[in-house]
Formats: sequence, C-alpha cells, structure tokens
Amino acid sequence: MHRFLVALLIITFSFSIECARADDPSGLWRTEGRAYQYRIQRCGELWCVHLAWVADNVLDTENPDPTKRTRRVIGIRVVSDGASDGENRWRGNGYWYGNGNTYAGFAELIDNNTLKAWGCIFGSIICVSTNLYRITQVGSQE
Repeated sequence: MHRFLVALLIITFSFSIECARADDPSGLWRTEGRAYQYRIQRCGELWCVHLAWVADNVLDTENPDPTKRTRRVIGIRVVSDGASDGENRWRGNGYWYGNGNTYAGFAELIDNNTLKAWGCIFGSIICVSTNLYRITQVGSQE
C-alpha cells in the first residue's frame, strides 16, 4: 500500500508539473535546422524573445536605427510585445536582422517541447512557419 501511495503521489506531482507548463513557452529553443537558438522569457506582463545563438554572429547592419547597425546580433531582442492570443498561443511582432524588417508573428505551443512559429506579411495574408524545439526550460540546468 505504501508503494502505491508513493507512486500515486509521484504521478500526481508529475501531472501537476506538466499542467503548469502547458501554457509556458519560457526557455531556450532551437530551430529545425539548428541554425538559431532563441530564449523566450517574461518581460513584465508580456513575453520577450532574444536571439541566444546564431552560427554566424554578424552585425545588425540592416537595422533601421543607424546607431544599432554596429551591434552583434547575438543577444538582441527580436520580440518585445508577445501577448497571449488564446490557450497555448501568442502573438507579437518579430524583428528579422537579415533585412531590418519587423513582421507580425504568432506562436503556438504544440506540446511541451514543440513551438510552431509563424511570420506574416500583408496583414497576415502570407505567412511562413517553422517549428522550434525546446532545449531547456526556465529553472533547468543548461
């Protein structure tokens, strides 16, 4: 009986952790091709995304702000205004350093380790998507 209660407690605790994480995209994520890594975290009431790693740490030469064109792209904030858009879904505007443009974007947590992200133009008429895969969660060892 003691083993059964311990097992039940472990299962209940594990389920509670999964439920708590269901609507939490925070952590380190990589792209499908492993060319980029992004860190997602809370910034007050909103969600922010930083470019955590890119194979070629180039300068942000296409930035519309001339004072930022000499900065390296690793570490820049690419999303500052991520907001909930339903259960396990967010919207915001994402900056792409490759051309200096900002695009409407959406993200949806498919499961605890897969985040589907879209970047859109022309009022979200044309969108391109990619999957991101969780590397770490907030509070875990990297």
